[in-house]
Amino acid sequence: MRIIKVFILIIPMILLLYSCEYEDKTLVGYYNDSELEEGDEIPFMLDANYPNPFNPLTIISFSVGQPMHLVLKVYTDDWQNVCTMVDTTYESGRYAEYFNAKNFENDELPSGSYFYTLEGGGYLLIRKMTLLK
Repeated sequence: MRIIKVFILIIPMILLLYSCEYEDKTLVGYYNDSELEEGDEIPFMLDANYPNPFNPLTIISFSVGQPMHLVLKVYTDDWQNVCTMVDTTYESGRYAEYFNAKNFENDELPSGSYFYTLEGGGYLLIRKMTLLK
C-alpha cells in the first residue's frame, strides 16, 4: 500500500517536471518588430505558466525591471484573441495572474494549445500553454 502511495505522488511530479521543462522556453521575443536574440536585455520577463498542461486554472507570472505599461493577452493556436488579462502599468517587481480558461464572453475554452503574450515598451514576448480537459 505504501508503494502505491509513493507512485501516486511521484508519477504526477515527474510528468509535471517534464512538461515544465519542455514548455519553459520563450517561443518568440520581439523588439519593435525585430526578433530578439539570446542574451538581449529586456525590461520584463514572461515565465512559463504553471501548471502546464492545465485544467481549468493556470498561473501566468512575469517580472518587471522598471515601471511600465504591460498588456497580457491569450490567443488560440490560430491567433484569435481569447481575452486580455492585463492592460495596466506595473511598478518594478514580480507578478502573477490567474487564467481560468474562459474567453471574453466567459465561455469555457476547449482543450488545445494557446499562446499568451506580454507586450510593453516596444517588446513582445510569447509563450505556449496547453489546456487539457
